Amino acid sequence: MEVLFENVYTDSEEMMMELYHRASRRNRYIWLAVYLLLIIWYINMIMSIDWPILWAGLIFLISYSVYLLCVPMINTKRYFKRVRQYHDGMVPQTQVQFTEKKILVENGRSSQTVPYDKLDKAWIMKHCIRLDAGKMALVAIKPECFTKGTAEEFMQFLREKCPDLKFIE
Repeated sequence: MEVLFENVYTDSEEMMMELYHRASRRNRYIWLAVYLLLIIWYINMIMSIDWPILWAGLIFLISYSVYLLCVPMINTKRYFKRVRQYHDGMVPQTQVQFTEKKILVENGRSSQTVPYDKLDKAWIMKHCIRLDAGKMALVAIKPECFTKGTAEEFMQFLREKCPDLKFIE
């Protein structure tokens, strides 16, 4: 089975922050709704002038704002901590090979094989391309890390191989 494209990289903080930022986008609408409700509640408290609750609400709103801004960074730090614990203090290289029939992914101690017909979304981001199957993120690829083929050739191959694949920028 001939390898048509190969991508070899090590996860970087920029890449993981971008992935977590994109993954949390769906949840941000829920967070925004909760945040708006908190602001409405806070305005209502201002009208009633209940100072202890007013200060508690203000502290909570500020804390919640900081939390929302820091979620991707917190998740990235946790990710690298788990990876280093699992891989004896190192962040392993990820090797992704694309053959005519399937995608082969090796990352340290784990590996998986994915047929192309399972792919349904390709997220095009600044630092990587993420391929998804349903609600599961399967693999990330760094465009500058192709050891066989180029990112442009790969994208053309992917469009031909998976005509139903939805490309999201």
